[in-house]
Amino acid sequence: MFQRFMSLRFRLILLILVAVLPAFLLVLYSTFEQRREAAVYAEREALKMAQTVAEGHRATSSSVRQMLKGLSTLAEIPDTQSAGACNKMLASILRFSSDYANAGVALSNGDVVCSALPLSGPVNVADRAFFQRAVATREFSIGDYQVGRIAAKRGIHFGYPLLNTGNQIWGVVFVLLDIDRLNERLAETPHMETGDVAILLDGSGNILARHPDSANYVGKSLSALPLYKKIQQSQGEGTYDGAGLDGVHRIFAFAPLFSRPSCCAYAVVGIPAEAVYAKVNRAFVRNVSLMMGVGFLVLALAWVGSDVLVLKRVRVLSSATRRMSQRDLSVRSGLPHDDGELGQLARSFDEMADNLEAWKNQVMQSNQEIENLGYRNQLILDSAGEGICGVDRKGMITFVNPAAASMLGYQVDELLGLPLHQSSHHSKADGTPFPIDECHMHAAVEEGVSHQGSDEMLWRKDGSGFYADYSAIPMFEGGKVTGAVVTFKDITERKRHEEQLAHQATHDTLTGLANRTILNDRIGLLIERAAREKSVVALLLLDLDRFKEINDSLGHGAGDELLRGMAERLTDLMRDSDTVARLGAMNSSSWWKWKWPIARSRLPSGSSMP
Repeated sequence: MFQRFMSLRFRLILLILVAVLPAFLLVLYSTFEQRREAAVYAEREALKMAQTVAEGHRATSSSVRQMLKGLSTLAEIPDTQSAGACNKMLASILRFSSDYANAGVALSNGDVVCSALPLSGPVNVADRAFFQRAVATREFSIGDYQVGRIAAKRGIHFGYPLLNTGNQIWGVVFVLLDIDRLNERLAETPHMETGDVAILLDGSGNILARHPDSANYVGKSLSALPLYKKIQQSQGEGTYDGAGLDGVHRIFAFAPLFSRPSCCAYAVVGIPAEAVYAKVNRAFVRNVSLMMGVGFLVLALAWVGSDVLVLKRVRVLSSATRRMSQRDLSVRSGLPHDDGELGQLARSFDEMADNLEAWKNQVMQSNQEIENLGYRNQLILDSAGEGICGVDRKGMITFVNPAAASMLGYQVDELLGLPLHQSSHHSKADGTPFPIDECHMHAAVEEGVSHQGSDEMLWRKDGSGFYADYSAIPMFEGGKVTGAVVTFKDITERKRHEEQLAHQATHDTLTGLANRTILNDRIGLLIERAAREKSVVALLLLDLDRFKEINDSLGHGAGDELLRGMAERLTDLMRDSDTVARLGAMNSSSWWKWKWPIARSRLPSGSSMP
């Protein structure tokens, strides 16, 4: 692929593209500048709208402050019994202004003693932010977005301290600004277009009002968004380019509603980035399309011109080269061998083809000899009765003969590429893991020395295993170990014969009971153990009476059956730690060990043998 890109035609096209590249970069730079200017303009417009919204709500706040300041001149209210006139006066405020959901007066302890709406019971507002701020600052205060306890409506509380003649706070007069009115006023924000949003935030980042779609956003928090963090860092007017709560990318501008940050709320206006950059994007697409059209036209002319002037002879040489790559060494260029560059190239190509054809004939003869040798080696490998496989430096199987695959329960192709140790030599006979560092096959590769393993377990694909003897011989190439050849054979049948012979040497052939050899060994061991542990060993000798009569009357087959039955019954009565042995043709012996406290030296009275 890289060589194709380095062709003469590609180089010519690349030269044209390099010439066009500065113009394309200029378009990109121009588009970037236009987008930046559009963003700056959008920020200015959004900030103007945010300032407009903030000014409108500052005027509302100012009017509320003036009203509360006027209400603060009311006479001091000593208790709830004299609040009737206050209630009526505050109720008249609600009748004349739909902006407020309620108005009231709370004493210095937070108890509400006067309300435009009837009180259904005792109400205390000492925990409300507007009340705490009015008492702490002794000035006009603004609360957080909350639901009023008396009006049960969403809104913002405004408070103003009530001072007595001694300049002491005796209460707070407050009003609840209806949040629905704030949403109605946001909808009247001038210059708002489709996709624009206008938001009012309190000091905690909660949405007080939003246009449009106020029902789905009022009360939600922006505190987790980067927009709110930018507002907190600015502590005043500013802009932010990013996503809002609805996930839409906008250019936001914000302005504080009040001059004091401690009680500040913010007006936020967002303009969709898509609308801001729409005109610039259209111009960019138009300019790029025009450039691409001109570029394609130039490239087409270069394509045709290069074909006529240069590439025709090059294609002849290329075609001859492809045929040669497909092992057709009889191909020749057919071009004249003149003094031009392409003529010299054609001469060199034809000379190379002559040399390659001669070399091919020599290689074919050598390959035939190698193939004959490889066939003989493969025939030997496949006909071998032992399992033979090869592994590389990582222990991966690189070749395997059918005998090895059959022993391991695999197809030949399944074993290729598998790790020999992990697939067939991973565990010992008792099921415990076989560490690879202890594996002789692995050691042959690591140490470069032949190793042998005897009586070890190899595992088949189905999870069953068989005992095997094996040898691992390292393979060398260039003086370095490249892997190992492992040969192994299944010794399961041999072990079975060995175990059978061992069993016959220590057990009675008729009954399967232990013979005198095992009995003497067990008695010696238990006597030593009894002496060490100060316990008791019991030995019981049994004899079958009139056994000869059974043999004489019923035959030796019945006698043998009787002996086998007696052996089976005695074995069933004994514990796993007891031994039953047959000493002679008609005698048998059984012993067992009883464990008693050290103070006792014999079997308990009344006990009997099983």
